[in-house]
Amino acid sequence: MFRLLLRFALLLTLLVALPIALIRAQPNNAAQLRAFLTSPDGCPAPCFMGIRPGVTTLDEAIAILEAHDWVETVEVDTSGRDSYLSVKWDQIAPRIIDRSSQAQLYSLDGVVRVMSIKTTYSIGTMYLLEGQSQETDSGASMLGIIVSAYYFDFGLQVYSYLECPVTQIKFVNAEMYISFGDFRGATGLSDINFAC
Repeated sequence: MFRLLLRFALLLTLLVALPIALIRAQPNNAAQLRAFLTSPDGCPAPCFMGIRPGVTTLDEAIAILEAHDWVETVEVDTSGRDSYLSVKWDQIAPRIIDRSSQAQLYSLDGVVRVMSIKTTYSIGTMYLLEGQSQETDSGASMLGIIVSAYYFDFGLQVYSYLECPVTQIKFVNAEMYISFGDFRGATGLSDINFAC
């Protein structure tokens, strides 16, 4: 009887410990996100792949992207003072990047202003990494309600497109887009209920 009870206790312990071990064995998304967002040496934030919004020229950005292993193709659309680059990712790009979605670069007067990338992480991962954002806003777009959080010290905007009603749980669990640029003075509709 005692052996049967001991086996049952051991089995129960294993059933409880196994899920905990599996959870702990999962990669740490916050640490991977920090490594992804860390600027290369000699490239102060905001900087991604050696491209600094507000500093890097459109021609320099094209050369950097075309030479990078993560990039499959770069398409340029120029109209007047504005130019847009679409970046298709190669399959060797880090898994944090949503490789099925193209990155977008916007330039004005030949200088990159903003670079936006869709990630495979939720906005909650950024909150775990950096804490509460310095500013948030929202507004309507063709894709839904865009809700943004800004980290001005890093030159980052994290955002997602949500459907109404927008809740904090929806926002934290939403797929995260990251934009690199100078977002100081960013404004939007601070009351999400106005956008919905």
